[in-house]
Amino acid sequence: FSFVNAHGFVKYKGKKYNLRGKGSMEHILTNYSFGKIANRWQITRAFTEGKNFVLYGYQNKRGKSIRTFIVRDRHGRMLDSGKITKVLAKKYLKAKIGNGTLLEKGKMLFHKKCWLTTSYTWNGSLSLLQGLPIWLRVFVRAFFANPHRYQLQASVQYYCQKNNRKIYDTFLGKQVYYKIK
Repeated sequence: FSFVNAHGFVKYKGKKYNLRGKGSMEHILTNYSFGKIANRWQITRAFTEGKNFVLYGYQNKRGKSIRTFIVRDRHGRMLDSGKITKVLAKKYLKAKIGNGTLLEKGKMLFHKKCWLTTSYTWNGSLSLLQGLPIWLRVFVRAFFANPHRYQLQASVQYYCQKNNRKIYDTFLGKQVYYKIK
């Protein structure tokens, strides 16, 4: 994971608000175009008082899923991070467009005696080709890809037992899931 100090501003209803925080590059996980190494990828961002949780994951061309996560405090200091070693799916959602299935409820295992329990609810979807003329959409779908973006409400329960200490947090936020094919 790579994070840097970031600053900027937002103008809303004629008023300017200055922003300061941590920034990260989400889609640049490799030196390759993401569509060349993965068919699907997901980003979950969730928050609780004073902490945030980010999960990055993708499914490579061979169908293997790779997921990593990070938990940070409000100052951007890393509290925990890891690679998901196993996903125990309990229930799937059927995508409303794009013929896909998405994890609705599940458990993700990482360090010894540590796991995430996830729950997602449908929030919306978008065909990434919808702005193209129909003839071009049909051509791209037939020969290249049928990309979609799904957005879900996320609830993530983080549980870990380390050094005889139990840590439990519930994070609420959004998951964005991209499907290329």
